[in-house]
Amino acid sequence: MRRRGTWLHWALWRLCIAACALVMLVWALSFSRTLHVCTGWWMFELGNGAFGVTRLGGHVKPQVAFSPSPSPDLIYWWPHYQYVGGGSRIYVDWWFALPVWVPLFFMVGICVLLLWKGRGRAGENDCQACGYDLTANVSGTCPECGTPVPGQVVNSAGAMPRTKESEQR
Repeated sequence: MRRRGTWLHWALWRLCIAACALVMLVWALSFSRTLHVCTGWWMFELGNGAFGVTRLGGHVKPQVAFSPSPSPDLIYWWPHYQYVGGGSRIYVDWWFALPVWVPLFFMVGICVLLLWKGRGRAGENDCQACGYDLTANVSGTCPECGTPVPGQVVNSAGAMPRTKESEQR
């Protein structure tokens, strides 16, 4: 029997890698076009390598629009917040831009953590090749994959002798 969590662990790792690839694609595409989604009082934008949230000063008709991205001078490499308070003519109250690389950085960190945790060593009684639990195995080979189990000494009665490690369990 394989160790628990192995299938789920690798499924999560693959999902994390796919999500990172998707975010990288969206980030690359955001340099050529900007997506604007207006919901009335809020506007969400994806462009110039950043995800932006704008609090509008007045209600605007909900809409979705694409536009060409402005010049490369306006690329947001660091999180940016601006408050534009004041008179009644101001259309924008405040806006915030979060570069897409920030969540991507954390997603890559999670992927690395999942990969590192998944490379754990097999236990004392596990097959080194497939992870099968060999606790009661006396044959000297793994029944799951057929790999010879090194270090197992079988006595003449066909049982493994007791060791200090097995008695401490």
